[in-house]
Amino acid sequence: MGNLTNPNVEKIILLKPDAVLYSVEDAAVQRTEKLAAMGIKLFSFRRNDDYKTICDNYRSLARIIGKEELAEEKLAAYNRRLGNIKIKAAGNRIKPSAAFFVSQEPLITVSRLSFISGIIEDAGGINVYHYLEKAYPLVSAESLIILKPDIILSMMPDAEKFFSRLLSGYNMGKKNLSGKVYPINPDNVALYTPGNYVASVEEISGKIDFYLKKKKGE
Repeated sequence: MGNLTNPNVEKIILLKPDAVLYSVEDAAVQRTEKLAAMGIKLFSFRRNDDYKTICDNYRSLARIIGKEELAEEKLAAYNRRLGNIKIKAAGNRIKPSAAFFVSQEPLITVSRLSFISGIIEDAGGINVYHYLEKAYPLVSAESLIILKPDIILSMMPDAEKFFSRLLSGYNMGKKNLSGKVYPINPDNVALYTPGNYVASVEEISGKIDFYLKKKKGE
């Protein structure tokens, strides 16, 4: 049996696909050279660094399957939605600082090298870990205390309970984190499509709005 990082090349060959699609960043582990040697048509896609490259890959896929016109229609709709969020975010006097976690144990965040950082910025926030040199760096609980993000976003369930426990020794227990920790739907933010990107921006924009309204009422 194969998986995403170690595909069963023999099984793929037996299936006689018309084409195989793959990401250039994963080409080494996906053993594409064996597929090419068997005469299978291969199509590579760029690393999804930001919304632009996600849209570029979307267009590339549309060309492969002959759906360019439909893809452009959908992209126009996604761009309108994204533009509306950016306009709303630009009207906020405060841009909350945010920390986004793709894993809690271990504690893994996102830097400017991840497209998720772009999602935070498009939603009207500031990524406190933007400066790190890996797309998905491992960080410490102490860094959260030092950087003091206004909000914490997490793909993991029970995020508020986890961070309350993690930070309890730093005088940042449940009371201090109330209204500052938000779960994020992994079904959108973990997928590399324009639609999922925009849906994630809309979701995080909603969390930022909730935080700003709560802050205003304090």
